Amino acid sequence: MVNLYAFLTYNGRELIVSILKLKMIGATSLLLEGYRLDNTVLFTYSIPTNLVMLQFIPLGDSLLITSCTSGEQGYSSNITLISTVNGKILYSRKMNVIPRYLIRLGNVENDDYKEVLFIYIDENYVTNYKVLKVKNTVVFFDLYDIELRDQTPAVLNIYEVNGVNYLITYIVEDNNTVLMLYRIEYYGDTTPPVISITSPKPNEYIGKLPYYVIGTARDNESGIAIIEVYLVSEDGLKIDLNVNYDPQTGIFEAIIPENTPSGVYTLVVNSTNGIGLSSIVELTITIDLVLPLVSIELPTRYDIYIDVNKIEIINGNASFTISLNLSDIMLNLMRIFINNTEIYSKLINDRTYSDSIKITLSEGKYLLKIYVDDRAGNSIIEERLIIIDLSKPIVEKLNVNITSYTQEYVNLTISYRVIDVLSGVEKIEIIVDNVSRVIDINDYIGEGSIDLNNIPYTSENITVVFKAWDRAGWCVTESRLLQIPKPPVEETTTPLTETTPVLTETPTPPPAEGFNWLPIIIIIVIIVIIGVIVYLFKLKK
Repeated sequence: MVNLYAFLTYNGRELIVSILKLKMIGATSLLLEGYRLDNTVLFTYSIPTNLVMLQFIPLGDSLLITSCTSGEQGYSSNITLISTVNGKILYSRKMNVIPRYLIRLGNVENDDYKEVLFIYIDENYVTNYKVLKVKNTVVFFDLYDIELRDQTPAVLNIYEVNGVNYLITYIVEDNNTVLMLYRIEYYGDTTPPVISITSPKPNEYIGKLPYYVIGTARDNESGIAIIEVYLVSEDGLKIDLNVNYDPQTGIFEAIIPENTPSGVYTLVVNSTNGIGLSSIVELTITIDLVLPLVSIELPTRYDIYIDVNKIEIINGNASFTISLNLSDIMLNLMRIFINNTEIYSKLINDRTYSDSIKITLSEGKYLLKIYVDDRAGNSIIEERLIIIDLSKPIVEKLNVNITSYTQEYVNLTISYRVIDVLSGVEKIEIIVDNVSRVIDINDYIGEGSIDLNNIPYTSENITVVFKAWDRAGWCVTESRLLQIPKPPVEETTTPLTETTPVLTETPTPPPAEGFNWLPIIIIIVIIVIIGVIVYLFKLKK
């Protein structure tokens, strides 16, 4: 099936003859094609095969088409405005009516509006008509003061006299043809559309995207021709939203897409009715897709151990301060938990918040939780493990032995064992006569031995000082006093030197009184006897 239609258009320079070709494509669709005589394709328009009526009227560089199809739900028509320049569909609207006639009105021929009389049969099978005012790419529906009979008239033509349009029709009554003349007078619609936004509410904070903007736009006289929903950022950036509108219920739905940046926006709904009257509704919303920023400052060492130098001990407990700095587009609530027990809460309702909160805890391990949410429903929980150690390390063993020594230096061996079960041993320090040695431990038990060689000393008594720190900052000190024995004297040989002997006279002491002469006499006698024996021996020879 191929039907051909012809129409004339004028582009301001020349008359253009165009051909419409309606042909079957497949089993379910008809394709309406527009061509110039030079075979230039103007447009294509698909229509279901259950076509009841097709009408069109050229309007300069566009073509107004009404098509009607039948189905299980009754009759349905589309009013479509197609560009004959690039083939784009400029406007489309669906109505549950049966279109009958499209007739160009002759009294309005300017750049602003082109008017077409649209006669149709409504759902109640009553003949009605509207004037379609085409402006740019939008079709408005105007109302005119004319009442047609219930029967569908046969339209002969429309004539313009002194700026007034007259409709000449005829109907058949009782087998008689009755010619009728109607004066078309515009009475119009003086009320703009009524717009209501259901969601979001004014000053609402939105924390998740996509988000559906829902509301109504109604005009009971000329209907809604255009509805536009968009966002305007604080710096003037406009973001158009895709809108779905149901003309039967008047409900519209627009989607704020996922890639919309966080910020404060003005939500604008702009609706125009069938004769061009507009209404605008605006409200402020805040899109906040960012979690609150939370900064926690604790008086800790190694991130988790409360520093004993920054606490106050009250009745055996540690009292210290937590410093908080929060920021967001709009903060809502802050809560503090210790081991899942809430100890503090604060409603904020501001962009920034800073606070210093003093808490008192006994010795032990605790889980600190900071919960913060914002007005958009975004929430964050920051957790910190803290350990409060109020006990010093314990030195279980400290032995100091002298391995060797000289008159100036001493060698020592020091063995130790120190423990801290809560925060652990950080380091130890050994000091001998102003000589220091530091050993890092960073464990719960510090055990070992160390040799200290060539330690100078100045007295026989030296002191060994032993210090141990835990990771909370506590320090324990012990000392040992050592007595170094006096070292042995080394043997040395004195060299001989030549001297000139000096002779001195030693006087003979006088004999002492009561001297015993007997031994001397005995010696003399023995010498005499020996001499006699020697003499006699020689005579015998």
